Amino acid sequence: MNRIKTLEDEESKVDVDDIMDHIEDLSKEVMNGKEVRNAITTARQLAQFKDEPFRYSHLKHVIGVSGRFGKYLKDLRMGLTDDDIKLDGGLRLSYKADAVCESG
Repeated sequence: MNRIKTLEDEESKVDVDDIMDHIEDLSKEVMNGKEVRNAITTARQLAQFKDEPFRYSHLKHVIGVSGRFGKYLKDLRMGLTDDDIKLDGGLRLSYKADAVCESG
């Protein structure tokens, strides 16, 4: 929300009212701060490429593509997380393995 409000102060073409009209829809997306920042950055670049004011439709498109790509990666990895893969490859110890090593 703070990031969107700061867009009003910038000189670029931003339809903040359109974005704020859909803030409830955006709040339902499960994203961390880095993902939010990346989505806003990518959506702004998309709007700039299309020579349009940055608006909700650009954000929705980017969030949708990102979600589909995330699902593709999860399916590709058979549901394993990065930590699972690295643990299996011996590249990263789990917290449980660290605790066993320290106590043993």
